[in-house]
Amino acid sequence: MKSRVLPVMFAIFLTGCASLAERGAEAYEKGLYADAAAYFERALAENPDDIEAKQGLANARTKIIDQQLIDIRMLRMASNQYQAALKLQEVLEMQGKWRTESFAAQALTQHEEMRYAEDWLRAEAKSVFTEGQPDKFRWFNYQFQRLADATRQTSKFDDYQTKLAKAGKDRCLALAKDVKGQRFFMKPMVEKYCLAWSQPVSLDVDNKDNTRYSGIEVKQQLNLNTYNNYGLRSQFGEFASELEKTFQTSPWFARNGAKSDKIVVDSTIDYRRNSTSVQREKRYVVTEKRPDPNVPNSWISVDVERVYLYPETTYIEDFSVSVGYTGNVAGQPLKERLSDNKSNRTRSHTAEFASAGLAPQPPQFLDQKKVLGGQLDTLKNRFSSDLRRLWKAQYCEQSGADLLAENVLRCAAVSPKHGMVDSWFKQTFAIDYSTMKKLYGI
Repeated sequence: MKSRVLPVMFAIFLTGCASLAERGAEAYEKGLYADAAAYFERALAENPDDIEAKQGLANARTKIIDQQLIDIRMLRMASNQYQAALKLQEVLEMQGKWRTESFAAQALTQHEEMRYAEDWLRAEAKSVFTEGQPDKFRWFNYQFQRLADATRQTSKFDDYQTKLAKAGKDRCLALAKDVKGQRFFMKPMVEKYCLAWSQPVSLDVDNKDNTRYSGIEVKQQLNLNTYNNYGLRSQFGEFASELEKTFQTSPWFARNGAKSDKIVVDSTIDYRRNSTSVQREKRYVVTEKRPDPNVPNSWISVDVERVYLYPETTYIEDFSVSVGYTGNVAGQPLKERLSDNKSNRTRSHTAEFASAGLAPQPPQFLDQKKVLGGQLDTLKNRFSSDLRRLWKAQYCEQSGADLLAENVLRCAAVSPKHGMVDSWFKQTFAIDYSTMKKLYGI
């Protein structure tokens, strides 16, 4: 066994002692170029003059670019020019960040892939422009801006963008016509969209949002049968505050909400503790001097067993908690309940007698606040989930044409990947919701 364990331990010891530059060199030899570069970067952070780390980092980055260019070629040959172009942009970003350039064979490969990318980019830009979708072209421009700069096509992209600007402004104005009344989610989205197309608009909605709440009142109905009533009531008070904060971070809350809501938190807690006391004994040995029966006038050491008596109390605890909330949000019931039961047996005594190895032993009673806290934490999380679930039921399942856009945006607040959301955005802007968020920050 030793012959196998010692070499492994020795190898681990050597690895632990190796410098960052040495670890980078080991990773490089294994073909782990990204790991190698990370080690060399850390080495240079500690010592900017480390020649070995500088050279190692340059070599690792060269290999990383080599690998990327191989991937780009494979994607192109598989007729996936879109992904090839995206990856080629990554190479350009790396080179810009690292302030490096390709040389020799690597430069030839990169130049060849740039020519293929340029041809594809030119044809793709024209195709997207022909569709007449300003937002789709803006996203295309956003995605490939660096590649367009590198292939000197930025001016052409700008020309396309200028020609599509009127379509973007017209779309802005068409959307703005519907922003009225209770379209509170449409208003900020349309404002940002129109600002991006440099189209001024004046949007007017109601002062109050009749569908949302400006606050919530948490009422408590507590039946606490325990000696720790004050502590638990304080805990429930904190819980009520947490529910209010949770509600205020939900989509149901709005400072201009026309309504206020109420939720009732009720709980029944029962605690029983029984105790019995018994007398325990602890045997211990002491050494005493006694006359030696075999030798007159002599003494010998004798071990003598003694018994120490002390009272010990056994406690049996039973703690049960049932806690829940009930309420109503926009005509939808809001209700949850949790229950838990804990039993505990613990012993204690106050005996302190070193000779017998005895020290006072306090009872280990149930931590009632901890048990209740676990239930309240779970309930708070469910409250947040329930609010989102009710919001989704209210707005992600509505399809009325007059409120479709507003409902889509409200649905997106809790379920951005919902089919209704992407369907509307693609139909309206020719791009999905996540893309719109990246473009316009909606």
